[in-house]
Amino acid sequence: MPFILLFNGLSTPTNRTFLDSLLSDVNVWIKAIQVVTKVTSDVSSGTASQEVNF
Repeated sequence: MPFILLFNGLSTPTNRTFLDSLLSDVNVWIKAIQVVTKVTSDVSSGTASQEVNF
């Protein structure tokens, strides 16, 4: 992991576990954001109110 190489002292087992956990959480967030941003809405088939609520 390049991040650990940049910051001396962060390579201890406890910090390594924390960083691995943080990376895992961030990857979950990225996947969730990708799901939301892939949702599409057909503007021509709904009302302005429906589009605002989308």
